[in-house]
Amino acid sequence: MNARHSKVLRCAALWLLGAGFTLAQAQAQAQTTTVAGSTPGQFSVNESGAATYRIPIQVPPGVAGMEPKLELSYNSQGGNGLLGMGWGLSGLSVIGRCARIMAVDGAMGSVNFDMNDRYCLDGQRLILVSGTYGVAGSEYRTELDSFSKIVASGTAGSGVASFTVQTKAGLTMEYGNTADSRIEAQGKATVRVWAVNKISDVKTNYMTFSYTEDNANGDYYPSRIDYAGNSAAGRQPTNSVQFSYEARPDITPMYHMGSLVKNSVRLNLVQIYSDSVARKKYQLAYVQAAAVLPSRILNIQECDPAGLQCLAPIALGYASTASPASVSYTASNYNILKTSSYGANWSMVPADVRGIGKADMVAYYIGANEGVIIQPFLTNGDGTYTASTYNVLRTSSFGANWYMTPADVNGDGKMDMVAYYIGANEGVIIQPFLSNGDGTYTAGTYNVLRTSSFGTYWKMVPADVNGDGKMDMVAYYIGANEGVIIQPFLSNGDGTYTAGPYNVLKTSSYGANWYMAPADVNGDGKMDMVAYFIGTPEQWGVIVQPFLSNGDGTYTAGPYNVLKTSSYGTNWYMTLADVNGDGKMDMVAYYVGAPGQLGVYIQAFLSNGDGTYTTGAYNTMSTSSFGAYWKMAPADVNGDGKTDMVAYYIGADQGVILQPFYSNGDGVYTAGVYDVLRTSSFGANWYMTPADSTGSGKADMVAYYIGTPGQLGVYVQPFLSQQKDTFAQSISASGSSSLAVSYKPLTDSAVYTKDTAPNAVVYPKIDLQYPQYVVSTVASSNGLGGTTTTQYSYGGLKAEQGTGRGMLGFRWMKSKNLSNNIESYTEFNQSWPFTGSVLKSETRLAGSGNAGVLKRTTNSYAQGTGSATGTTFVYPS
Repeated sequence: MNARHSKVLRCAALWLLGAGFTLAQAQAQAQTTTVAGSTPGQFSVNESGAATYRIPIQVPPGVAGMEPKLELSYNSQGGNGLLGMGWGLSGLSVIGRCARIMAVDGAMGSVNFDMNDRYCLDGQRLILVSGTYGVAGSEYRTELDSFSKIVASGTAGSGVASFTVQTKAGLTMEYGNTADSRIEAQGKATVRVWAVNKISDVKTNYMTFSYTEDNANGDYYPSRIDYAGNSAAGRQPTNSVQFSYEARPDITPMYHMGSLVKNSVRLNLVQIYSDSVARKKYQLAYVQAAAVLPSRILNIQECDPAGLQCLAPIALGYASTASPASVSYTASNYNILKTSSYGANWSMVPADVRGIGKADMVAYYIGANEGVIIQPFLTNGDGTYTASTYNVLRTSSFGANWYMTPADVNGDGKMDMVAYYIGANEGVIIQPFLSNGDGTYTAGTYNVLRTSSFGTYWKMVPADVNGDGKMDMVAYYIGANEGVIIQPFLSNGDGTYTAGPYNVLKTSSYGANWYMAPADVNGDGKMDMVAYFIGTPEQWGVIVQPFLSNGDGTYTAGPYNVLKTSSYGTNWYMTLADVNGDGKMDMVAYYVGAPGQLGVYIQAFLSNGDGTYTTGAYNTMSTSSFGAYWKMAPADVNGDGKTDMVAYYIGADQGVILQPFYSNGDGVYTAGVYDVLRTSSFGANWYMTPADSTGSGKADMVAYYIGTPGQLGVYVQPFLSQQKDTFAQSISASGSSSLAVSYKPLTDSAVYTKDTAPNAVVYPKIDLQYPQYVVSTVASSNGLGGTTTTQYSYGGLKAEQGTGRGMLGFRWMKSKNLSNNIESYTEFNQSWPFTGSVLKSETRLAGSGNAGVLKRTTNSYAQGTGSATGTTFVYPS
């Protein structure tokens, strides 16, 4: 190095030191040179409408193609995993446990770490060929036959210890055949995941996969892959891929059947070796943010082993990197919808009447003058509402002690209204009013289900007891005579109900101040019933006991959890909320505002998935400013899948104040902005509820007033969540090639069309529209200094309920080049086992009909019996 370069380096190092860098960091930063070339990456929009980007990890070749095929891959609809939000490491095969499904097993189940579990190879269900399922020596094929032979070996807890897979290509793949690749459920001997640990070909060339298992946290991640070995020649692998990790701030514990799964690290370095010499590396840098936000990759850079020479990084941009705690609500339109006709005994609830993924507000009258009237006020998605039909559905038979609740009775995705009577005269009567999807209703059957045994203290709630997608009605008794009784009335989907078993579950221990609510405690898709006690002056504490639905109308009593014996007295409440986004409903105790003690306190009790709970942190969020008239509600304000808690004030002093407390996912909460949104116009008899009025996937808070003798009418004002999304909105590579990606939810008609007749389906299939975000436009560099913009649209998303087949995908999708007006149109099959196969593809001039078709391809398919009973394969016919 000459004197001039030495002086420049010293000056650069001194400047970096002044900026807070260490000398080593300063030298490394100063010596890094960006060299010519680029890291290959490929962008696409997949058949689910997700933005995807794939970066192949280039490795030196192995022998006869035996080298790892790895990618750093992005999917905008993906979760927060080992590489942060949306990113993953592709190319590592696993066998995992999966639930029984009706379509294959004749019963719906869940993963319980027992012998009833089923196995899946990279998501494909394993069908038993011989032996006993889950027992050593049993043999399997994939349901969609890959013509691979899968054999189980050994025993570990409730299940097998390892698998060997022989593929039709002649590869032998071992799963879980080493201690570090056999990933036990935390605290159990039973294996949760069998990761691939070795792949060999017929010439005995092989590669091995090693992992770090953190059993205390139920976590594992790859540590290295060694390849270019040969068993017959006695040659050890000389090439390798090695992975390094760093601690992450966004640690979210999740639980399954009593076992913890907690990822505390994220991938930050991939190093490539050949002949045991380092050749290059991939460095991953993340946006540093608070724990309430997920990890997000800032850039990925390919460098030489020392990091002195690097290609230009692949950089990602986001709508915002600010904490959601800094974002406020926006007061939307003050809707004066009615000024007459709504007096006493009217109520209002949010409900998606049309099945379009946006919550309408439904006013209803039941009881006092023996009638039923329903009028929905349909959200326009922009903070305004349109008054729909005033439905006078009954003028007799509905007196005192009748109630009403929204529930999707027939599984069509449109919320119906269900009138029910329980108790006073010892009977049960249910009558649903089925939504026609246009603001009108059709009266269903008047079901007299019981004429005795249901007196005072009985209540009723809607809950899908058997996981078939149709909401049942569950009658329950808890408390006064120290017992628990539950009887479900199962929806037949046509407006009628079948009485399920009368379950006497407890005859003691439940006195006054016990409550009950429906919740899926174990994530099996069947709604359980959870009994809970919280705080009285005579007895402080928290007790929770779930009663787990068996799916046939019976229940099994779960553990009696005494979670706290102090600190919870008067003015404490409890609600159900999925605090960590694991699909299992947790219990959240909260205190907000009383004249004697101001403040906000929150404590979550996280469901372990087996009927037990883990006590979260006791969060003192505020010790002032929250007095009388304050309330709190669970709501996912930022759309991250973790339920937050929103404190709100409305009415007494004619104002509206909101403050969300964001769930970090680990039982800790982050206080959001204290929003004083209105200081007038909201007096007595105003109420507030969380509801997604815009279809953004983020819960707004909707204030409403309905009917008092002194002031008739209906008024609604939503306060809209302004939270930003966490998708990658720009991808820049090599300093010149760039992409700008925009997204819209399927609730936006500009990007999605829900199927109607003749393409609409009936139960068990369902036409879907909900706030799933898809790519709407992509602007890319055209190489001439300008951009090319492609516009995307989608239609006919469907799913199948009650069978376990789940999502069936879009019926069609379309992309249009706005520069030349040429569009590509693709239609997909939506019937298993052909799901996702292309039926038709066209390239055409947009808007020109058949005359504009430039190319059209149509496909048809058939299925054949696979290599074993219960398997199938699909082929073009």
